[in-house]
Formats: sequence, C-alpha cells, structure tokens
Amino acid sequence: AGLAKQEKILIMEIKKNAKAGQMKTVKVQAKDLVRIRKHQEKFVGMTAQLRAISLQMTGMASVNTLQDAMKKVTKSMVRLNKSVKLPKLQKVMQEFMKQSEQMEMKQEIMGDAIEDAMDDVEDEEEAEMMTAQVLDEIGIDL
Repeated sequence: AGLAKQEKILIMEIKKNAKAGQMKTVKVQAKDLVRIRKHQEKFVGMTAQLRAISLQMTGMASVNTLQDAMKKVTKSMVRLNKSVKLPKLQKVMQEFMKQSEQMEMKQEIMGDAIEDAMDDVEDEEEAEMMTAQVLDEIGIDL
C-alpha cells in the first residue's frame, strides 16, 4: 500500500514537472518511478514465496504429526507382538479345541441319554394304555 501511494504521488509530480518543462527533474523522478515499480514487483514475488513457504511448512507439520502418530502405533504394535507368545497361543487354542470337543461329546451323550429315558417313559405309558385297552375290550376290570 505504501509503495502504491508513493507511485501515485510521484506520477502526479512527474506530470506537474513535465508541464513546467523541468525535464532533468522528470528524468530523475522517472528513474525513481521505475525503482518503485521494481520494488512492488519484488514485493509481490516475495509475498508469493512466503505463501509457498507457509504451505510447505503446513505440509511438513502434517507429515510430522502423521510421523508421530505412526511412531506411537508402531510402539503399541511392538508391545502387543511381544506380549503375544505364539507357541503359548497355539497351545491355548489347541486346549480350547480339545475342551470344546469334549464338551460337545458330553452334550451329545447327555442328549442321547435324555432321549432314551423319555422314549422309555413314552414306551411304558403306551404299553400301559394298550394293556388297559385290551383288558377293557375283553371286559376285565383292574
């Protein structure tokens, strides 16, 4: 904003001095005007570079945050991998399978036993009903 204001003031002075016929002053002021415009261009370029650097820094900060998170996750994974002993886990799984099979077999045996017991009760009840029916048909009362 400061350079733009200086440029406007200088242009007005150049016009004023040109009308007055002061050409040496106009040439000096024209050189100043060229310098001011070059400074403005440099300022715009530096501003763009600063924005680019700012974006790079933001990107680097994001990468750094990601790196820290990955480092923490890696440490946790190492800790977990150290705590899980594969041979011990395999042994536990084998024992689990063995116990599951035994329980399944016991449940099957219990189920068969209950089924057999219920069948016997049903057979006995059915036999008693048949006996009562036959005796009833022949006319014998018990």
